Amino acid sequence: MISPNHETDLLVWSVRRVLGAGEWLLQEISDHGHADECCDGPADALAGALVDLPRQLAAFTHYSDGRPIVSYVKADGGGMQFYTLWPPHPADMPTEAWEELPTAVAPHARHGDRGYVVVRWCPVTFTGSVRYIAPPRLEVVR
Repeated sequence: MISPNHETDLLVWSVRRVLGAGEWLLQEISDHGHADECCDGPADALAGALVDLPRQLAAFTHYSDGRPIVSYVKADGGGMQFYTLWPPHPADMPTEAWEELPTAVAPHARHGDRGYVVVRWCPVTFTGSVRYIAPPRLEVVR
């Protein structure tokens, strides 16, 4: 659905930012294994507040001027998904494509052992492309 007006564009953009930050925070809490349960209550409250947002936001796919709100690209056989949230103001749109920092592909044994992916976003086509970087080759020196 296309957003009905610019005010709704701003609201959808803001809620998507909150959702992304909340999901990232919950993942960080989980990854760092807060075994002392210091964060269980706040994390559960945040997860509960975010639970319905993806479904509700899915109704809005384009800003009121017709531009997409968000673009996705998958990597590593679909095991990784990246997205970019386009700005709600057309004047704030980037004019050149850009690359994100390399992200490690899920490791077999250690970080980076399967290489990295770099995502390039194009503001003209509103698409992302993925470039793979091979892992560094380790040589045994004797």
